[in-house]
This record gives sequence, structure tokens and C-alpha cells, in this order.
Amino acid sequence: MRAPGLDIGGGVMIPAESVVCVLPWQQALKSRSNRDLVSSLRARGRMTVIGEGNHRSLVICDNEIYLSFLTPATISLRARRL
Repeated sequence: MRAPGLDIGGGVMIPAESVVCVLPWQQALKSRSNRDLVSSLRARGRMTVIGEGNHRSLVICDNEIYLSFLTPATISLRARRL
């Protein structure tokens, strides 16, 4: 059976089981290890930016990261509804 998809904004659906964590974007940038992770995955083409402007969440998955305009609370609420 296929895992349910999680809408993380802009109609982007990801497998819910692939999500490792969802962090507030500005808080995530305060950690050097998070900045290194973002830089590394961006350089390898494993980062997807959803929408433009005020990004609020860093969604870390198994092998990819997403920058979303939704808040971590909204993404969490959507995940709990699955």
C-alpha cells in the first residue's frame, strides 16, 4: 500500500514517511550543521524551494530538503490528519 502524501505547500506532495523533521527556517539557519546540510544538498540539486519570498519551514527528508512558505505548525497539522 502506498504511503499517504503530505502537502507541504504549493501543491508539493511528499511521502509522509520520508519526513525526518520540520524546522522553522530562521531557527534552522542558526545551527552550523543545518547551514552545512542546506549548502551541501543545494549544491547537489537536492533542495526544492516552494514559492517565493517569506519562507517559514525547512522540511528535511531522507535524501532531500524543501523550503516551504507554510509554518512548521501547519505542516504538522496536515501530517496529523493523514
